[in-house]
Amino acid sequence: MDSERRLAVILHADVIESTVLVRRNETLAHKRILNAFRLLSQSIEAYSGATRELRGDALVGEFNRASDAICAAIAFQKENAAYNAELDDEIQSCLRIGIAMGEVVGDDQMMTGSGVVLAQRLEQLAERDGVCLQSAAYDTLPEYLPFQYEYQGEQVLKGFEEPVRVFSVSLKKGESIPTPEVKPPTLTAFKNVTDKSPPPIADTSIAVLPFDNISGNQDQDYFCHGVSADIHSDLTRFRDLFVSGRSSCLTVSDQTADVTEIAKRLGVQYLVRGGIRSDKDRVRIIAELVDGETGGILWSERYDRVLQDIFEVETEVANTIAATLSIRIEDAVYERHKDCPPERLSAYDWLLRGNRNLELGGPENIDKAKREYRRALDIDPEYSSASAGLSIAYAYEMGEMLSENFSESLDMHHEFAEKAIALDRSDSRGHYAMSCVLQYLGQFELADIHAERAIELNPSEYHNICARGYTLMNLNRVDESAATFNESLRRNPLAPNSCLLALGLIEYQEKNYAQSAATIARMTPSYIQRLSTLAAGYAQLGYDEEARSVGQEFWNQIETRPGRPAKGNVKGWRQFWRQEYPWGDEEAFENLLEGFGKAGLPE
Repeated sequence: MDSERRLAVILHADVIESTVLVRRNETLAHKRILNAFRLLSQSIEAYSGATRELRGDALVGEFNRASDAICAAIAFQKENAAYNAELDDEIQSCLRIGIAMGEVVGDDQMMTGSGVVLAQRLEQLAERDGVCLQSAAYDTLPEYLPFQYEYQGEQVLKGFEEPVRVFSVSLKKGESIPTPEVKPPTLTAFKNVTDKSPPPIADTSIAVLPFDNISGNQDQDYFCHGVSADIHSDLTRFRDLFVSGRSSCLTVSDQTADVTEIAKRLGVQYLVRGGIRSDKDRVRIIAELVDGETGGILWSERYDRVLQDIFEVETEVANTIAATLSIRIEDAVYERHKDCPPERLSAYDWLLRGNRNLELGGPENIDKAKREYRRALDIDPEYSSASAGLSIAYAYEMGEMLSENFSESLDMHHEFAEKAIALDRSDSRGHYAMSCVLQYLGQFELADIHAERAIELNPSEYHNICARGYTLMNLNRVDESAATFNESLRRNPLAPNSCLLALGLIEYQEKNYAQSAATIARMTPSYIQRLSTLAAGYAQLGYDEEARSVGQEFWNQIETRPGRPAKGNVKGWRQFWRQEYPWGDEEAFENLLEGFGKAGLPE
């Protein structure tokens, strides 16, 4: 079939709680899931449809008529329920199915389009072993079909502006499903989908292979499965990363195989693999990020933990690996595309460039980041992460005294944070940006709500943890704030500047000036707040020469920045410092100003 836009009826089916099944028995779960997909593919072909694609734990089918799609779905659910009823264990593959009519683009191996997305959204509304149907498809059904339809009302579905009228479908009591018009072929479509290597999806696609149990203790198999499953789950929270389905990864559990062939088979650019060894009360977990194209190891780490509570260790290590992986993957994609001509870059590429320059800091890099986020939005105006990135770029601009008009920059910071949330309320980056906005506005309680929401949406993203740390610091909950920033540093050994600055400020507030100076010194040199805070810390330690030297460096950099008050404007500087350092009570603020004065900076 040629890849062309066409109107089709799409069936989207997904295995319920596949991760739970895998944890119970990896090998058996994979066998049962694959069997369910074979049964469904057979039913699809029996009713004149075609299996187009396996998407991890899901299957996509295409029909010309909605009546055929419903017959195939109900026939499968009935057969699958009978199969599960005969099992004497809990490893049962139960599916939800959504059916929609819409435009699609694709060929025999892969299909995309609004119809596929809508069918997936409807599937998520279906009950266990149930079927949900779009009203447009419902309107095409002949009256003689032996099905009953229960109206579920107008549903607001992600990615669709208008509410969709939805029906659940079931077989009428005492009725029989219409027999197929043709006898099932030999499952050619299903065989093509499972045997052929899927095309590469994107440079930001990844698969988490099952971790090896290298301890020789079979009792630890479930722990190995749990760690890899949790890493998989955590990575799916990163919006710009496609994560291959768990059931697909189970087919390539032999980690001695050629990693480039595994990556090609799964259609991903990167692989995560590892091994776990437990010995009495300790566990060692080794994880690697592998380039699927070259087979090279991009990152590896070893984690040693005391096995007091095995499930807490599992969660901790999975979160840490996922957070670190997200950074390493961004780095790998950036390095791969950094020399690409601008016309060949995607919105995501521009986002990565913006992220990189924002982290580097300094006037030139922050200005670059703003332009790069705007290029991403030019390509995709509904890219929530790019809008959030642009919002944060304005925050950095204010913090680095680069704003010619602080109020206008704050307005832009606010505008793009609101836009990010409006585009996608489930993207944590928008809430992170809004938390930063509200802190500038002094609305710390509300900022904390957005920071907490960001963490709920993606607990492995270290920026979200930093945002919460700042709100806690501004609410004068210093001990909680310090613990939060230390957690962020533990998750991200690359030590983001915002995290180090906050920890250094807390240590300064506690009058632990030596530790504060050591922490701040780890920041990227280009950050202006690094210089002012470090100068104050040195001054309080009595290191007058060092304090004056750093203070002079501060003056040298700030002379060209439009946001600085005039040197003799005492009131302007006091207002500026409070704006840049909103944390703590007045006593803590006066102590900071004292350090500035000793270092030769305006108080």
